[in-house]
Amino acid sequence: MEKLIIEARVNEYAMRKRNPHVPWTSEEIAADAAAVREAGASILHFHARQDNGAPCHDEVRYAETVARVHEVCDLLIHPTLGANTLEASPEGRLAHVLEMAKDSRTRPDLAPMDMGSTNIDIYDPRQKKYLTTDQMYVNTTETLLYFAEAIRNAGLKPCAVAWNISYLRETLIFHEMGLLEEPLYLGLTLTEGPISAGHPASPAGLDAYLNLLPDDVPIEWTVYNYGGNLL
Repeated sequence: MEKLIIEARVNEYAMRKRNPHVPWTSEEIAADAAAVREAGASILHFHARQDNGAPCHDEVRYAETVARVHEVCDLLIHPTLGANTLEASPEGRLAHVLEMAKDSRTRPDLAPMDMGSTNIDIYDPRQKKYLTTDQMYVNTTETLLYFAEAIRNAGLKPCAVAWNISYLRETLIFHEMGLLEEPLYLGLTLTEGPISAGHPASPAGLDAYLNLLPDDVPIEWTVYNYGGNLL
């Protein structure tokens, strides 16, 4: 049996209304990193946050967080590129990762590549209405071509994230072009509740991905479940 890869996604952009323990500061993220490593996780994914919990895209905050994590454990580091909260050029979205990669104290191990674009509005099933109606997570092919080259040149491993089958097909095209090296590392996204962009959080939703994975390409994968029942 292959070993289980556990990627701890410790905060995303969650606020503390539902969970007062969501880590925001560098110290809090590092403390949680040590705890999840002790519990068996191999990878840490995190979003830098301002002290009030707002998204933070400051390179210094990212570097400080990674340095603190490296001091307390040996987790592989997988920082965000800001998802749909950062309106910037491809170069701007990846800048903090490339800068951190220059220093062993702050160097991450992986960088995400969400292999397509999607509506990412928030739906309230209780009210049967959308709370937002104009939110998109945009990753053009041009952007992804830049990410693939820059991440490889920095010596990092890309995590090719799929929100649906079209993302997976794009990933396999990038592999066919020689832009993604084997073994591929995939993040297969399932969503429920407020976000409908991914496959349903069910065995059928996951199988829809797995049934299309080629047998002749070495692949490791992690499944993400946003808004669904984790049990």
